[in-house]
Amino acid sequence: MNRWEIAKELNILSLPVIVFHYQNPVEESLHIIKANLQRRHLNEGQRAMLLLEMDSFQQELEQQRQEAKDRQGTRTDLTSVPQGTNVENGKSVDKVAKAKGVSPRTMYRAKAVKKANPQKAKRGRLVVARDTGEARLVK
Repeated sequence: MNRWEIAKELNILSLPVIVFHYQNPVEESLHIIKANLQRRHLNEGQRAMLLLEMDSFQQELEQQRQEAKDRQGTRTDLTSVPQGTNVENGKSVDKVAKAKGVSPRTMYRAKAVKKANPQKAKRGRLVVARDTGEARLVK
């Protein structure tokens, strides 16, 4: 039973809701992935697969923003990096893994599995064998 059905059963006529508005479908997809990452029942492999999706959507969103910036022109009153800013170097997969509590090794395994079979990666879940470290997808 979902919340609306329970509310109707209890004669509650209105429920508080939060309505999200997105500028494009990529932002909506990012929000859905972030919400799913908050779920407790995901194992590390499942989180890694979601994080790979999130990373690809973030790259797409960044590309869209960059294209919009390019159409606007360049500001000459700004420097590329503000003074005193700590610039962190590294691969985006490592950064995402660290930020979301997944090991970088699992992220790379998930990336390899997804590259080998993208359609199966969308439907399955990633399982990493503890003894060998081998990653595979199961239904």
